[in-house]
This record gives sequence, structure tokens and C-alpha cells, in this order.
Amino acid sequence: MKKILRGMVFVFVIVGIFLLGGFDAEAGPAPNLSAVQIVEVWSDGSPEKIAVSPNYPNRVEKDTPLQGTMLYIRTKFTGYPNWSTVFYRDGSSTGHPYAYTETEKKGIGNIVTGWYQTVKIPFKALSDYPTICVTASSINGGGTCIGDRDSYSKVNLERR
Repeated sequence: MKKILRGMVFVFVIVGIFLLGGFDAEAGPAPNLSAVQIVEVWSDGSPEKIAVSPNYPNRVEKDTPLQGTMLYIRTKFTGYPNWSTVFYRDGSSTGHPYAYTETEKKGIGNIVTGWYQTVKIPFKALSDYPTICVTASSINGGGTCIGDRDSYSKVNLERR
């Protein structure tokens, strides 16, 4: 008898929760892309990660050795980029796009408000003193980052 009573109470509680709407889920739109920043660079020959200053001119220190065959770049996207418009470019926001391979993509926060993306680019594709610019557009449309200083990031490198 106790088991039947417990079962009925359980059923009434579950039905009551659904009738009162206790399981409504609300999700807003993904936040627009508001900033793109190269945060770290390293290479397969010198794997120590090098922090990139967020302030202009965003240079890696002149005597920083980058050796090996691959350059790794970690970029922070604040908001949601349209991933098909993310380019790692030569020299400026309108420069030639490099071919790259994504090695990691990780959301920022429990409620994702942005992304970290790690890519690798072969050194043979770069010049001796490359300047790499990352460009992207927002997932919700709106302004492209080209020419918008808060929506692209640039770093100057010296290879040894």
C-alpha cells in the first residue's frame, strides 16, 4: 500500500511540475562578435607559449625565438564569429589569407560568450618577418571586422 501511495504522489508531483511550466527553457540569440585578439603564439621547435600584448603594436619581443616547421596561434573571439569568415592573413586585414589547420576550438565560460581557437600555419608559407592579421565577421550579420580595429587582431613576428 505504501508503494502505491508513493507512486501516486510521485506521478502527481511530476504532472504538477509540467502543468505549472517548471521546465521552460529560454535562450537568447548568440552574442555578436565584438573583438578578435591574438593572445598567444608558439612553434613546434620552441613550444613555450608567448603572450601577445593586446595593445598596439601587438608585437612579440624582437629576440623571441620561433623555430621549427609550424607556427601555432591562439586567438580569442569575444562573441560568436561566423567561422566561414575567419581568416589568418598576411600583413593586414585585406592581405592574402594563409592556409591553416584548426587544432582546437574551445568555448569561453559555462554560458559560452566567446571562443578560443588554436590554429597552425606552416612556417614555409610565411615570410621571414611576418605580420599576421586575424579577421572575422559576426554570426548574426552586421559589420565585418575588416577595418574595424576591435574586430581584428594583428601580430608582428620575427623568425629565426
